[in-house]
Order: sequence, then C-alpha cells, then structure tokens
Amino acid sequence: MKFFFNSKFFLKAENAEEYCIQGEKQYLTGDYDGALKNLSQAITIDPNYFEAYYYRGISKDNLEKHVEAIEDYSSVITLNPMFAEAYNRRALTKYLLKQFEEAVLDFDKAIELNPMLINVYFHRANAKAKLGMYQEAVDDFSKAIEFNKKLTIAYFNRGNALAKLKFYKEAIEDFNIFISYSENHQVAYYIRGICKIAIGDKLGGCIDLKKSSQLGYPEAALAIQKYCK
Repeated sequence: MKFFFNSKFFLKAENAEEYCIQGEKQYLTGDYDGALKNLSQAITIDPNYFEAYYYRGISKDNLEKHVEAIEDYSSVITLNPMFAEAYNRRALTKYLLKQFEEAVLDFDKAIELNPMLINVYFHRANAKAKLGMYQEAVDDFSKAIEFNKKLTIAYFNRGNALAKLKFYKEAIEDFNIFISYSENHQVAYYIRGICKIAIGDKLGGCIDLKKSSQLGYPEAALAIQKYCK
C-alpha cells in the first residue's frame, strides 16, 4: 500500500493554525481588532476550523458585536456539535441581548454535554430569574454554590430569588452570608431589610433600610417612610 502526501493540504492547515494561534494570543492580550483579522484569515484558509470561529466570536463579544458573535458560535456548533463551551458562550451572548428563553436552552445543552461546566449553572439561574422561574433559579444557584462556595454573588442572587418566592427567612440567611463579604452593598441591606419586616422583625428591618439609605440607595428612603415611622 502506498501513501501519498498532499503538500498543498498540509500547508493550508498549517497556515490556518498559525493565524488562529496568533489571533488567540491577540485575544488574550486584549487586541480584539487584531485577533479578528488573524482569525478571519484562518477561516478564509480553512472554513472548517471551528476553533477560529470560537475565538473570533469571543473577540466580537468583547467589541460588543454580539449578533455577529452569535453567528460565529453557531458556526462552531455546526462544525462541532459536541463542543459544550460554544453553547455556553452563545447563551451568555443571548443573555446580554435579553434573549433569555433561548439562552436557557443553550445553557441546558451546555450542561447536557458537560455537567462540570461550573459557571453555567450560575448563568442559567440568572436567565431563569429574568423569566420569573424563581424556584428553578434557586436550584441552579444552589448548584453553583455547591461547586464554588466562594461565589458570593450567587448568595445575593439566590437570596433575591428566595425573596421573590416569599421564603424570607432563607433569603435573609443568604444576604447574611453575602453581606459578610460585601459590607457596603446598598441593595443587599435593602432587600434584607424588607425581608426582615415581612417576617415581623421591624426593628432589624429598619436598621437595614437605614444602612441602605446611608449607602445611597434611593428606594431605601421611600421604604423607611413606609415602614419605619
């Protein structure tokens, strides 16, 4: 059996890879315009080079070209439908464009392909919360916290979702944890204050509302007028 070496094909692939590597380096250093040029050149040479579409999509996102970024992530998925991170990136961009339902579907697929993509649970929870799916959001925030207990913003967001569900005591517990890390977060004091008042702790609630107001949150002053006189 004889093997034939197609030098034209291998030269093409090598050059596309070089452009992609250079583009990836530029993306990592924040030179997104330069990255676009090199990654686009890689795609011109090899239209099936899914990694080039992926990094070009990220570069476009950083340049706030979100619709074009989605097109690139979709190209990645067409070429490599098992690439979980492409679904995740496309979902994040759809979230930025307020396409929350479509974002959830992409997050679902990313998790299906790779359940260990830790941050996907957090981002899917945010999208579900935007859709009013608060219990499902709580479940996802809990999963994110299970993976990373230092993801403090997840406690804040879960607390907010719990408050929407009127699970005030549980919400207060989450805000306690969050405030222990972010002592000057005006909104956290505000929501915790409202939750305390809801369970009959008017004194504690008003203390939180006054703290929120001192930190500059305008809604707190209105709540003080309503609940603390």
